Amino acid sequence: MAMESAWVLARMIQTLLLDTPRAPSGAALARILRAYERVQRPRVEEAQDNSRALARLMFRTSRPVAFGREVALRMMNVEQALRPIQKLLASPPHPDEAARKALGAGTAKPGSFR
Repeated sequence: MAMESAWVLARMIQTLLLDTPRAPSGAALARILRAYERVQRPRVEEAQDNSRALARLMFRTSRPVAFGREVALRMMNVEQALRPIQKLLASPPHPDEAARKALGAGTAKPGSFR
């Protein structure tokens, strides 16, 4: 998630720099950062929730609970186990679109000036 977030932020800032004919204003950068948070926060929170749920399941010390977990995991296939991660990866972020929307540029192409 950290690598994806870094990529999204870099792409959004790159879009700001390429789509702005002169040095971007502080207000434009603030809009980009707010848009970045709007795009990434739900994805990061979902990944964290998945991770916490997995940790609650995997790090049980009670023998009966651990035994139940082991039996359940043996009955699951890989697809079932990876479903939350696949769901998250199936909907990748679109940083260029989010940046242009935040800047009010609509569908301008990279490198074009408004």
